[in-house]
Amino acid sequence: MHRSFSVALLGVLILLAACAEVQPTVETVPSATPTATAIITPTVIVAESVDSPASTPTELPMDTPNSAPIATSTLQPTATAIPAPTPTASPTPEPTATATTVPTPTATPLPVLGSRENPVPMGDTVEITTGDPSNNWEITVLATTPNAWEEIQAENQFNDPPESGHQFYMARVRVRYLGPDSNSLISDVSFNAVGDRGVAYDTYDPGCGVIPDELDSFTELFTGGQIEGSECWQVASQDVDSLVMFVDFGLFNRVRVWFSLEPSATMATTPAPEPTVTATPTPTLIPSELPALGTRQNPVPMGDTVQITTEDPTNNWEITVMGATPDAWARIQAENQFNDPPESGHQYYMVRVRAKYLGPDSNNLISDASFSAVGDRGVAYDTFDPGCGVIPDELDSFTELFTGGQIEGNECWQIASQDVDSLLMFVDFGIVNRVRVWFSLQASG
Repeated sequence: MHRSFSVALLGVLILLAACAEVQPTVETVPSATPTATAIITPTVIVAESVDSPASTPTELPMDTPNSAPIATSTLQPTATAIPAPTPTASPTPEPTATATTVPTPTATPLPVLGSRENPVPMGDTVEITTGDPSNNWEITVLATTPNAWEEIQAENQFNDPPESGHQFYMARVRVRYLGPDSNSLISDVSFNAVGDRGVAYDTYDPGCGVIPDELDSFTELFTGGQIEGSECWQVASQDVDSLVMFVDFGLFNRVRVWFSLEPSATMATTPAPEPTVTATPTPTLIPSELPALGTRQNPVPMGDTVQITTEDPTNNWEITVMGATPDAWARIQAENQFNDPPESGHQYYMVRVRAKYLGPDSNNLISDASFSAVGDRGVAYDTFDPGCGVIPDELDSFTELFTGGQIEGNECWQIASQDVDSLLMFVDFGIVNRVRVWFSLQASG
């Protein structure tokens, strides 16, 4: 019975042992890094029963079914302030200059040469071609005198000074005729000026008075003929630095060309030499091809008499060139001791002429006839300016002649010596419906 009690007690103890909860042992493993929180996996050990044979503990995984709850201990992290690193000052790098390519600007084309925006530079020669060939010219501004009162006062003591706030502005101009036959500046060309004030100046009103070596606008120029002289304007002093010259060509279909009055950087410092005139030989014509007698290509020979018939019967004449004296200074000097000698490079050329009136009633030469001459230079000479002074036995153009009446006498021109061998005389009859007849001054062979 005692044995039976023992066995029963042992069974009760085993049952109690099986039901008892085994408390796990938790071991904390310190973390190597104080700032890290370690989650410790507990080790579960199953207790051995009394009287049971020795056995090896068995590790059970945490997720084994029916296992006891696992107690987990969590370490609170310790916050440790870590000092921010002290920044190290680094030198600011030098800026690197990057070259930027600037695009080459496209050149803006200049306005047309001779316009107000692009005037012809002083010293440059420009050809002016208009719709009318008889109005084609070549112009050059040679020099300027912005304050010319001293020169103008010396030219004529009776000249008045410029108005208050004004001055005499003088420009020296060279002009060459490029058209056919002949023309003069007075017919179609005018010289004007304007400055920043926008008020145009002409050479007449108020003008500058009598100026030295004035450009002779009345001189007739044949193809290639050129003249040189001065133009002058009385301008407001405030316009002097901005003054430009403009030249108008023609009356109806006007062409305007602008010229600078400021010296050009490329302008020659020495005056241009006198142009060399090359005579163009006249072609030899067979009789059937000869131009009409009395034209420039076939002038009336010296000594021959020619009758001139015009549309106006009162202007019909008979003309003969009797002879010529190419250098007449000795005879002119003997005629009057107060006569001046010809200018340098010039000489007095005198011809003897006979004129007979063929019209009705009466007339005189001064009314309808004028005697002029021209050589290869293309510049016409008249008997008045500069003239030859008092000449011996001058043809009296004022004498009234009735039908069949005739007179004889001398005409004279002061000409450039280089024109002597090529000189021709031309006589104009009439004013409106002009008739021109040419005469040779070379002795016929």
